[in-house]
Amino acid sequence: MLLSRLRRGLVEALPHSIAVVDGTGRIVLVNAAWRQFAQENGMPEIEWTSVNYWDVCRRADCADAVAALTAFDAIVAGSSSSYVLEYPCHTPAGVERWFELQAVPFETRGGRYILTQHRAITARRLLEIELGQAQKMEAVGRLASGVAHDFNNLLMGIAGTANVGLKRVEADSPLRYYFDEIKSAAVGGAAITKQLLAFGRKSSGARRRQKLDEIVLESEGMLRQLLGESIELEIRSACPDDAVMCVDGQIVQILMNLVVNARDAMTGGGAVTLATSSVELEVGSPLDLEPGCYCLLTVSDTGAGMDLGTRQRIFDPFFTTKGVGQGTGLGLSTVYGIVRSAGGLIRVISELGHGTTFEIYMPRFEPEPEPEPEAAVAETSRLGPVATGEETVLVVEDELMVRDALRDYLGGAGYRVLVATNGDEARRACRRVDGALDLVLTDMVLPGTSGAEVAREVRALAPEAAVMFMSAHPRQLLLASGRIEVGDVVLHKPFDEPVLLRAVRGVLDGPGPGVPGADGAGVVLVVDDDRMSRSALADLLEDAGHAVLQAETGDEALRRAIEAGSELEAVVTDFQLPDFDGDELVERLAERGLVPPVLYLSGCSYGDPAIVAALARPRTVFIQKPAEFDELVAELENLIAAD
Repeated sequence: MLLSRLRRGLVEALPHSIAVVDGTGRIVLVNAAWRQFAQENGMPEIEWTSVNYWDVCRRADCADAVAALTAFDAIVAGSSSSYVLEYPCHTPAGVERWFELQAVPFETRGGRYILTQHRAITARRLLEIELGQAQKMEAVGRLASGVAHDFNNLLMGIAGTANVGLKRVEADSPLRYYFDEIKSAAVGGAAITKQLLAFGRKSSGARRRQKLDEIVLESEGMLRQLLGESIELEIRSACPDDAVMCVDGQIVQILMNLVVNARDAMTGGGAVTLATSSVELEVGSPLDLEPGCYCLLTVSDTGAGMDLGTRQRIFDPFFTTKGVGQGTGLGLSTVYGIVRSAGGLIRVISELGHGTTFEIYMPRFEPEPEPEPEAAVAETSRLGPVATGEETVLVVEDELMVRDALRDYLGGAGYRVLVATNGDEARRACRRVDGALDLVLTDMVLPGTSGAEVAREVRALAPEAAVMFMSAHPRQLLLASGRIEVGDVVLHKPFDEPVLLRAVRGVLDGPGPGVPGADGAGVVLVVDDDRMSRSALADLLEDAGHAVLQAETGDEALRRAIEAGSELEAVVTDFQLPDFDGDELVERLAERGLVPPVLYLSGCSYGDPAIVAALARPRTVFIQKPAEFDELVAELENLIAAD
């Protein structure tokens, strides 16, 4: 008797829901966890030892219940030794929870019994769903990047052919209109591939000032596709000259998440309104934001709306009101994270039956200054001036239209042009060339090989030849995958004739700005009190062809910058230095007439008011520590190139 009570006491204390069933299905014992499980899942408060477990399964009327009954029959008959089933239950409030049922038989002098155990596995199921969603999004991202790559190649050929046509027809020819239209369509296609690439890669890297209205309007076509024909989309843009600071692709990510949520709340159709405006918050504002100027992005829908309980949890990770497999509960939490990391705020206004409105406040910045049209035509970049030449250039490109456009661009500028479609043809061209081969211009993706492999083979045959790559993939992706080195020159497709000719001239003329010993070479000043980080970054920058000065403190950095004078090309500085912060260093440099591009490094979050204030300056980016060194070098080179 004592042993029997002890066993019952142990079963009662177990954290999992336990029910013991006899051979006829009658429940002979349940523990406290079982009774709580039954109550939470809407079962009546009854004396469970008078209930038949088989009848409970039959009333469930679902495939899982039928499978469980078949398994129980096999256990009772002795033809099976155990059974495991994962199944969902819904609380009276409609919240879905998942459980694992384990059934094992045991023998007593009173007969054969089955011990059933119900264990909560909702958290595990959510993690599995999250992993599946992440894998699916990674696959979609790779597909998007692949489509963008192929599309950019096609656009390069279309735009190049249109340019050739424009050069070969008379100024008053009616054909010019059609060539201009083709070129404009190619530019529009390039904007679409930019969105695809932003969607296909993770949001990482430096934050930049980006015009909010411009991003919203460029995303309109994609958002209409997401909404479908039964939902109207209205866009009201009212801050065309205001910018927000964010990583490339993050605003598009916010728009997609909010629009998809709005669509799912309007199964019978409806309307979504996107609006942008500029607001100024004063001291005493009820919003949890510093006083100042903000861009306001509003996304409203005419859907079902939300009750108070849902609104309070809407930004919680893994919280979702959608069915299994229809949502991970991560979309709005991702939006929340992006907005908060940008120093902004998101709030939701909603009532059941009256739709939902999301308001997103982000600090407002002046956009980057755009060059005057006249200056843009005559511009010379760090890649070199627009100029002609007589050198020999080998073009390795498998797309016919692109190859023909490149041959026309370079040939028209006076270069002697050889062409190849793959690695074998490139090697044969190197062996047959009459005289010196000065430059190899190769695509990164070629039939049966790669641009990097072609470059290695050509350098073995013609060591004096310079190499320049072309790719429709972003530079950071090429660096991360090891397909290029930090110092390699890469032209991003699609590019136009002036960009190509400047790049070719710059490479052929020898070391560009930043190479130690070159005429007019620029210097990068690296400021960090951590010796290991400072030395590692300096080494990488030198490998990339930059002359580097190092400083441990703000005072030392100021002295070195003054010594460099007009040769100071850029400053990379930790935000927190031993004597004064990096922002004060930049101010002191400006007082002395030195205003180079600045890349801030810091362990502080982007939302820190000091960081936000520092980024109000033009030609300034911020990367949060820890950062990948290759990514940092690439961002710095982009900053210098845009200067």
